[in-house]
Order: sequence, then C-alpha cells, then structure tokens
Amino acid sequence: MTSPDDCPSGAGAAPAPAEFRPNSLALLTEALHALRHGDSARLQALCSTHPDSADLRHLAALSAAGLPACAPAHQALERAWEHHAADRLCLARLAYQTALAIDPADREALSGFGILRMRLDDIPGSLTALTRAATLLDPTLLAADLHRADRELGIRFGILATRVLSMLAGSITTAADVATVLSRLACPFRHAAGLYRELGMLAARRAVDRMKDGAPVQAITLGRLAVILDPGLPEAYSNLGYSSEMAGRYAQAYRPYLCGALANTDPSRRAYAYLMLKHLCFRLGRWERFAELLPHKRNYGPLTWWNTLHPAPLWDGTLKPGTSILIYAESGFGDVIQCIRYADYFHAHGMEVHVACDRRLVSLCRLVPGATTVQAPPCRIGRVDWRAWSFDLFYMIERDPARTFKADGYLDLTRGPEVGPVLERRPGDLLVGIKWTTTDPAKDLPPDAFARLRLHPGIRFISLQPEPPPAGSALAVERPLDGFFDDAEESFLVTARVVGQLDLVITADSVIAHLAGALGIETWVALKAVPDWRWMVERDDSPLYDSLTLFRQPLGEISWDSVFEALEAAMRRRIAAGA
Repeated sequence: MTSPDDCPSGAGAAPAPAEFRPNSLALLTEALHALRHGDSARLQALCSTHPDSADLRHLAALSAAGLPACAPAHQALERAWEHHAADRLCLARLAYQTALAIDPADREALSGFGILRMRLDDIPGSLTALTRAATLLDPTLLAADLHRADRELGIRFGILATRVLSMLAGSITTAADVATVLSRLACPFRHAAGLYRELGMLAARRAVDRMKDGAPVQAITLGRLAVILDPGLPEAYSNLGYSSEMAGRYAQAYRPYLCGALANTDPSRRAYAYLMLKHLCFRLGRWERFAELLPHKRNYGPLTWWNTLHPAPLWDGTLKPGTSILIYAESGFGDVIQCIRYADYFHAHGMEVHVACDRRLVSLCRLVPGATTVQAPPCRIGRVDWRAWSFDLFYMIERDPARTFKADGYLDLTRGPEVGPVLERRPGDLLVGIKWTTTDPAKDLPPDAFARLRLHPGIRFISLQPEPPPAGSALAVERPLDGFFDDAEESFLVTARVVGQLDLVITADSVIAHLAGALGIETWVALKAVPDWRWMVERDDSPLYDSLTLFRQPLGEISWDSVFEALEAAMRRRIAAGA
C-alpha cells in the first residue's frame, strides 16, 4: 500500500526539508527506541545534541514523566494534530503516516499531512496529499484545516512575490501547473499566506475559463484546487458546483453549492448561491427542499425591486376564498408558460387572479382559465390582497416531482380570438411541427437531421420558427406562420393556434416545448447531454407536461446522431401504430 509520503514530488520538486531527511528520522527512531526501553540517559544525550528539536524535547519530557511514547492506533490522527500544533513535525509526520496506514482515504489525515508538507516546503508533495483529500471533499471541514495552515504560514506576501506570480500566471491552465509554479517560486514566498490566496483565485479563474472552453472535467480539478488553496473564496465553491453539474456529476454538485452559500457573507451573493442550489434540487427531484431555499431569493440584488413593487404582502400559502392575488410573470417565456397554470388553481379556490406579464404573452396568458385580468407593465395595478412571482408559486405549491398541478393541457384556445392560419389536412396526413433553433447554440438541432424523420409520404413538416432552413438544406418545410411573427403582441397566440392543429411537435429545448406541453399536444423534445435543470435527470418524461417525451443526448457527446436515431425509431413505431 502506498502512502502519500511515497508519492513522487515531480521534476521541479524542492529538496526535502531537514526534518524529513533520513538522518533526522534515524535520530528520532533512536530516541523513540531509547524511550521505550527506559534508556533515559541516551535520550537526554540525544536531546542535548539537538536542543532546538521540539520532537526530542517532547520525548525527553515523556521520559521524565514516565509516560508511554505511543498512543493506540485509533488515536493516531488525534495525536498527529497534537504534535502538529506543538511544532513537533517529525512526530506529527509519523502519526499521520500511522493514521493513513490504517485508513488511506482518511480525509482529515490527508489534509493535515498536506498542510504539514506545505509548511516544510514540500509543495508538490503537499498538493498531492491535499488533492487526494479534495477527492473526498467536505469543503466546510477542509476550509477549517487550511485556515489553520494560513495561520501557520503567517508571513506577509510581498509585492515581489506578486510580480513573480503574475509572470507565471499565464502558464497555469491545469491543476498540475499549479504545483509546477509553486515549486518554482523562491523559498521565502512559499511561506506567504497571500501566495496561496492568489493561487487559489488564479485557479478559480482558470476553472471558469475551462468551463467556457467546454472542458468541465478540467474545471472540476482546478475548482477543487482553488478551494484547497483558499477556502475563503465562496465563489470557488459555487463554481466547483457549477462545473460538477455541467459535467453531469449532479450529486457531486450539491455540497459545493451549499458550502458556497454558507461561506458567503454578502447577502446577494449568498442568495444567488442558494438559487443555484435550488435549481439543482429541482434537477435531482429534491423538491422537498424548496420551502427551505425559496426565502433566500428575496435577498438577491437584481430582484430586490420586487420587494417594493406593490404594497400587497407576499402570498404566504394561504388559500382564502374572496381574496385576490397578483401573479407577476418572471423570467423567460417558457418559465411564464410553465407557471401560469396556477391561475386556475387559485380560481378553483375562490380567489380572484390578476396577471402582469410581458406584452408579447398577454394574449396567450388570457387562454388560462381563472385569470380575471391579464395586463402588461407598466400598467395600473389595483388593490389586491396578495402578490407572488410566478416561479415562486411553483416552488411553494409543488413538493412532489412525481406529479404537478395541471400536468395535462391547461391553455384553452376557445378563450381567445380565432386568429392565424388554418392548416389544410388531407387523408393520411401527419402534421408535425418542428423547431430547431433556441437561444443557446449548444441546444440547437441540425435542420438536415429532420429529413430522416420523413418516413411516410403523409408526413408534413410545419415550421414553428421565424427563420427558414439554411440555404441548400435538404429539409423541406411548410411555413404558415410567415407574416405573423412580425406582430409581437399576437405571434404567440397565432403560434399556439397552429400548434393546436398539429398531431406531433418535435423541438429543441425551446419555448415551443412549453407551449405545446401546455396545450396538451404530443411533443418530442431533443435535449443536450446536460440539459436545463427543469428537465431533471435520467427520465424520458416530464412531470411538468404529460404530453412530452424527452430524448437525451448521451453524456459526453456533442453529436445529435444518437438522438435522431431514437427519434427515427419512435417515428417508425408511431407510424406503425397509426397504420
């Protein structure tokens, strides 16, 4: 079994500190042997030749008191911390090694041993142990460990070290580069607490860069190192959580998000960290956490204007007939469509419902049963008893991801005017609405791939987006909505009327998925490998809309081939069933 002390230090490693050289260990071994055999004279002689050794002085004191030199094996880690704090570094080293021999995966022993090696200038070896500890990361405890290291290092970080670090910063792109830089810095700077803080911030920035480059696994490694080097960076925890989530390591993202929130002293930043955690809980189906996490949203800086928008109090969950509530539609269009379903919920409990939303959604939101008025700000909002953000209603009402309120269609086209085109339908036709672009290029679908889904002469593709297929594309579509997209206040309503005439919708992760789901139209949604959090994980259905089927890109893939293979197979089954 290999201990962390046996790990190679790397090509740029500094020479082993004096306390770690064989002659020092041989001296300590001889002193321990003398203590165990009661040879106090030999022990005193050894101590007199090395009066500055805290380890030997401690052994001499034990001999004088007649106490044993060793504790039981299960107390090795406790003894290691005791020696470490008292500057008995050789004894601490032996105790850490004993603890790691018992349990090589002991995170506290690994982190303590890494701190010890850091103090003794063995920077690459220190990072080896600390990185191992990071793979077993409990950031809250690890932060306490490294704050102790910060106090031990203690020397000010001079401007010269800052300049040296700035010259080397460009060479850091991976976790291994951090160890290389540390091994190249002059010895006095290695003891500077500020050095590790600067490196922690640099590693955190590089982690963000790796995420932007589409390399979340590298970002995770750098993010862990940033947390180790400077536990005082709450954003490093949050970034580590985000990197883990974007790498598809959803469960691993939970604790960094939580620690980022707990470690943040700024109320707005803490609220944002809790917002990220809330989204992760949505994805993981931990909807029981919503009640605990939602109140933090009130402190998020960009949203505090809502606290004074209207004098009515925030809805507290009380359903009281005869009262009124204002639902203010927030976030993106898909979010509004998802949450407008609750208007009918309040109406069914005898409450009067008023909705304020973007002007482009007013005519669509009027299709929801239960809405007394729907207006676009700036508008005069009369007296109401309660007010609520639309997404807050979701977090307050939904507690069980196995189902949601009104998961079947809840937009009622008969409540609106009959505007827009009427699609011609011939015998044997299968009208399929398609949407391939989104607001995120990573979610966009290749238009030509849809052509492979035309497996029957009666399949007609109806475009549900403003843009035509690219020039030279093999995809042929009908475009009945051309000319209607220019009318911003009616385009969603017209699109809804066209979708309501379709047999099937196939779409990227766009607002059309929400619109078709809210209308109860059978819809197939193609999702990238790590999709938006609302689509959760490892399921081909959605509790939000009964009519949706999800087709997921395999983790690690950037091609859409496997998704369209699954869509083609589903289309063959549908045609066979229809025949």
